Amino acid sequence: MAEIVSIFLNPLVTNTINTATSLIQEEFVAIQRVKKEVEKLSSSLITIQAVLKDAEQRQLDPACDASFRIWLSKLKDAACDAENTLDTFATETSLWKTKQQVRKIRIPIIVRKVRYKSSVARKIKEISAKLDEIAEEKNNFHLNRSSDGGRPQNSPQTTFFVDTTGVFGRDSDKERLIDQMLSNESDVEADVSVIPIIGMRGLGKTTLAQLIFNDEKVKEHFEFRMWVCVTADFNFIRILKEMIEFHTGMEYSNNLPTSILVSRVLEFLSGKNFLLVLDDVWTNNYQEWEPLQSILKQGGKGSRVLVTTRSTKVSDIMGTQPPYRLEYLPENESWSLFKKIAFKDCNLPADMQQELEDIGREIVGKCNGLPLAVKTIGGLLRGNVDKNKWKQILRHSTWELEEEKRP
Repeated sequence: MAEIVSIFLNPLVTNTINTATSLIQEEFVAIQRVKKEVEKLSSSLITIQAVLKDAEQRQLDPACDASFRIWLSKLKDAACDAENTLDTFATETSLWKTKQQVRKIRIPIIVRKVRYKSSVARKIKEISAKLDEIAEEKNNFHLNRSSDGGRPQNSPQTTFFVDTTGVFGRDSDKERLIDQMLSNESDVEADVSVIPIIGMRGLGKTTLAQLIFNDEKVKEHFEFRMWVCVTADFNFIRILKEMIEFHTGMEYSNNLPTSILVSRVLEFLSGKNFLLVLDDVWTNNYQEWEPLQSILKQGGKGSRVLVTTRSTKVSDIMGTQPPYRLEYLPENESWSLFKKIAFKDCNLPADMQQELEDIGREIVGKCNGLPLAVKTIGGLLRGNVDKNKWKQILRHSTWELEEEKRP
């Protein structure tokens, strides 16, 4: 049986669509003659994405049969295959671009590259065929399309604000990281200290960064702070623009030349002790990071860059300090989080409260300390006092919380 769709499958499909959309624009994809295959794969995922919201609700229906759960499992496997294959191809694209920049010439398509192309194209075709079949099978379940029609979605943009009343079990993580950030042991002249926070999807990396960003000690220590949500596209110009907008509180035109953006950032950043949070970073290409790194080095000694990411490769490329690996929530903290969400504003008889809590603790145990899972299931059960519904969620979710397959 498949886990709750909204926890993993929807973000997985969205990220894969975004990766495909980015790849389609690359010259390397055209040279390798896989553009049509990538476009077809993306189209299949977009079609499926349109019904995922209804699929989530259908999965929780007591009348949901085994064939639907098998369909969800097939979809998850195919989406994971698509993600891994496109990630591999994205890495090849980055390497090719780097060689182009170094050699300043067109690289001939040698036999090895042709063989590689054939292999990747064949793999993409195989996955696309699977997704076509899965998209066709969805018609057997009469799923409703979402209002956005399955159009590609950008990853949600995060902000620096956090409601601390809804955060559990991260105080020690926050204090350890703040101590590391405010220490001057790692300070080096003409450099910037970069601390990566690494963890799988849903562990609370962004939440931890928000807690640190808003801590009073941190506010007092740095001359100014900036927050940029990066996501899959490490766009140098957009990051500069958002740094300026955060610092000034003013909106800037999207058409400003890069040189003006760089000059403006250097005006307020040079020699100053700053904190920059780069949230949800995916790039595995040092060439994308290097221009921004060069600018950030102009800041004052003691400046810090806090990077949240799911990828160890991002940490290897950007980090100057050892990564902080975020762990799962302890079960007692997971239960506190679940209880706050699921039982909010509930005034139940003691026996009913106890019965639902007993089921709830079993549910929380299967969440394995993943805050996103706890929040999602708690939200689904919020205000629902039907114990059969609670048992249905407990019984029909395997909740296998897999480690990220991104490299």
